[in-house]
Amino acid sequence: MDQLKSDNILGNHEALIRGLYKEISLVSTDNDRKTLGVINNIISIYQGHFEDLESARRHASEGVNKMPWQSMKYAYSKDIMLKALNLIG
Repeated sequence: MDQLKSDNILGNHEALIRGLYKEISLVSTDNDRKTLGVINNIISIYQGHFEDLESARRHASEGVNKMPWQSMKYAYSKDIMLKALNLIG
């Protein structure tokens, strides 16, 4: 929820988001190339670029959702989330 607040997504959608996403599930990637590619891209961005854990956290909070991903047709995660929430509620 903190990430959604910092991205100014939460707003009027908080009840809807809490209702839809009551829990987080971790699932196997089953060696899916797109998923592994995204994970490897994130790792390569983080490797050797940060002085400490706090600077890495700050970048994750401010930067990761602002990167366009090929798997999302070079759209931003934040924009996709806002569009989906506006269509639902």
